[in-house]
Amino acid sequence: MSESHLSLGSQKKQGAVKDSGSIELENLFDCLKLKNAKEKTILMVGAAGMGRSTLCDDIVYRWAQGNLWQKEWAVIFYVKFRNLNEKRYPPRVEGYNLYDVLSKESNYGAKLIQELLEDKTFQEKSLLL
Repeated sequence: MSESHLSLGSQKKQGAVKDSGSIELENLFDCLKLKNAKEKTILMVGAAGMGRSTLCDDIVYRWAQGNLWQKEWAVIFYVKFRNLNEKRYPPRVEGYNLYDVLSKESNYGAKLIQELLEDKTFQEKSLLL
C-alpha cells in the first residue's frame, strides 16, 4: 500500500514559530506529493484547542455547500475523534471495523456502507475525515 504524506502548518523552532510552508485548503490535493498518490494521507497534529475539529467542520460545510473539492470527492465521511470512545463504542469481543464506525457516524446501515466501500470507483471518490 503506497501512501503519500504531507506536513502542514507551523513548526516550533527555538521558541519562535517557523512557517513550514502554507497551502491553500482549496489546493491541498493539488500538491505534488498528493496529486499522483493512489492513497492520500494527511495528518493534522496539534494541542487541544488548535482548531483541528473546526477545520474539519469547515471542510465538510464548504464541501456540502459546493464550494470545496467537488471534483475530487463525491462523498465525505466525517468521524469526530471525540466520538470514538467507550461510551459510544462499548468494548465487545468482535471489536469494531470501519463499516461499523461509518454506519454509526453516518446513520447508514453497515451493509450499505460495506457495499459502497467495496466499489473501487466509490472508494476513489470518498474522503474520510
